[in-house]
Amino acid sequence: MTASNQDKRQLEAWKIRLICAKCLSPDPKVRETARNMGLSPNTVVSIRSKARLLGYSSIEEITSLSDEELIRRFYPASASGHNTKTDTVDKNNKYVPDFAYTARMMLEKKLDSNTAYNEYRELTFKTKALPFSKGYFCRRLSAELKELTAKDDYYFKQDFVYGQVLQIDFTGDTYNLLTHNGMVRCWIMVLTWPASYYTYAAFVSAQSTAESCRVISNAVRFWGNRVPSILVCDNAKAFVSVHKGSHIVLNQAFSDFMSGLGICVDAAPVRHPQVKSACEYSVSLVQRLASGKVLTESFAQKKTLDEHSKFLQKMVDKNINLGPFRNSIDKTRSYLFNTYELPATRCVSSIPEYAREYTTLVVPRSYYIRVKEHEYSVPYQYIGKAVDVFVGNDYIVIKFEGQEIARHLRTDTEGRTCCPQHMPSEHQSIIREKEKFADETSLLDYAKKLCPELYNLCAHKLSLSESSGANRANALKSCKGMINFYVKHEAKDLIAICCTSLLAHSPHMWNTPCLKEIYIQKTNQLFADSKRKKYDTAEIVRTSSDQAYLRKTDDGDDELI
Repeated sequence: MTASNQDKRQLEAWKIRLICAKCLSPDPKVRETARNMGLSPNTVVSIRSKARLLGYSSIEEITSLSDEELIRRFYPASASGHNTKTDTVDKNNKYVPDFAYTARMMLEKKLDSNTAYNEYRELTFKTKALPFSKGYFCRRLSAELKELTAKDDYYFKQDFVYGQVLQIDFTGDTYNLLTHNGMVRCWIMVLTWPASYYTYAAFVSAQSTAESCRVISNAVRFWGNRVPSILVCDNAKAFVSVHKGSHIVLNQAFSDFMSGLGICVDAAPVRHPQVKSACEYSVSLVQRLASGKVLTESFAQKKTLDEHSKFLQKMVDKNINLGPFRNSIDKTRSYLFNTYELPATRCVSSIPEYAREYTTLVVPRSYYIRVKEHEYSVPYQYIGKAVDVFVGNDYIVIKFEGQEIARHLRTDTEGRTCCPQHMPSEHQSIIREKEKFADETSLLDYAKKLCPELYNLCAHKLSLSESSGANRANALKSCKGMINFYVKHEAKDLIAICCTSLLAHSPHMWNTPCLKEIYIQKTNQLFADSKRKKYDTAEIVRTSSDQAYLRKTDDGDDELI
């Protein structure tokens, strides 16, 4: 094979990377890759074999190489290295650009042919060469663009300015998610920037204005408070009330919310989905992703709707935004978004809150409000005041004069949810006292902190009740009484001695009355011992023979013996 023929069959660096990305995976699809790239299966197999011979087992090893190094390793016989961008000057002093490279830059930077030709002319002036005519340049460029875009499943050419337009739509498929409120039937809302095709997705419990505004708010926060100038939506009731011909009436609540963000809403014509084709295509990708094993298994895990949505977006970033895009693994959706789209967007200082429907209730003296079958606590300072209760899919939010004062995880079953900070200090102390004896473990931990001897007595008491099959509740109650007896008395060391003494008695005496009885006995004994010691240590004074039979009394007087 001659060198010229070998150069003709030499692939570009970006094609080598794309083949390696698809064929070095655990599930290589050679024929599908060859068909999508317009190559023969033998060419794809040849590149895969070369990669394995060179010792490459992962795509990360390939992407770390520059274009020149990649070509040099895969085509060592190439004299020039076949750079991705090879600009030359022909024999007629005409400046010949790399039309394939220029076409890729046009797609990436969203340039038109006039801008590309003007940049080309500037380069020719720097090299002191002559330019091609604009007609010839555009024809060559058009041929390269056609080759780049013809291999997609479909490609509807539309010109979008970076950072200007955002498209929104719902999936047609529904998904059953396990939440703290039981199984919830959800849709996926998809937001796509059509200039870069970057996609954001989140679950919604209904195709409603409230849920749409919630997801848009989360998306804006996800992008660092960056927003587009125009939002293109379909004619769902959540966005549009009336759309007949050119007569459009937006949903007032949705319109007010978008006005707060400074975004203009543009409703797509009825039965013309191609106007937001980027989002329609992203919806199909997201639905395909959501039917996979990883996401399907995550639907059965108990989470809030926001937690399910965060995991969904993580998978969208990994498989769609960071995946190959238009035959390139370098110029991904994420790359285009962060490089061109995001810097061109507008930053907002705050995100307005959607005015959802709410219920006004007066806080009773118990400082608990009831929502369906469940009760939720409110700070006791608001007793007797009217508060607004917002019921979401995951949370119950309580506000007073527009300020949030409480937030609870929503539960529809009977019961009570309380935040200790909402209670008066007296009630908090009662709860803390109960928590000390909530179960056997907490009781023993508390006894161990107080006194080792007391802990030993309680541990033996509970162990005996377990082995003998005695009433467990009575054993816990008996231990609680002994602990309270220890806490209330000041003679801690004496009670510790009593606990040790009590263990020497019969197990049926391991209770508070017997502990008190031993304590009284020990106290009386100590008192008698102290009084006896006082007399035993009386001072005998013998200063002379005349006072030999006198001793000092407690009052300091002499007493005859």
